[in-house]
Amino acid sequence: MSNQVRSPMRDKLYAIVAISLAMCLYAIPCFAAGETDVLPYEKGMEVFYDSMTGPVPFVISLVGIIGCGAMLIFGGEISGFLRTMVFIILVVAVIVQAGSVVTMLGGKWATKAQGVGRVGPYQRGVDVAVGTYLRETVA
Repeated sequence: MSNQVRSPMRDKLYAIVAISLAMCLYAIPCFAAGETDVLPYEKGMEVFYDSMTGPVPFVISLVGIIGCGAMLIFGGEISGFLRTMVFIILVVAVIVQAGSVVTMLGGKWATKAQGVGRVGPYQRGVDVAVGTYLRETVA
């Protein structure tokens, strides 16, 4: 006979550990099954990036910067809340404008990781994407 008393809290802990371990073991084949270079959310992020660097956000952010600047210069005595909102709109407009200006000035490489790099003793062209780089270095 054992002197230890079974604790319901200990039984719950063992059950949680067992279920967590089983979930981790069942998830391993799922991670190994993905052989594509594209993650499921990358397409949506690409669409969002394209929509935030096009001509429409450029014009909207330009109007926002001009409007907020005029409000701060000619606004006179505005309340603290309204002044804070104007600054928030101004910052968002500047952030959106910055990506468009960099792209417009020919800095497409600075805004989006794409292109060809040179690596290795053979100076092969390798896509900057990690999956392609790993695939070529392993092969």
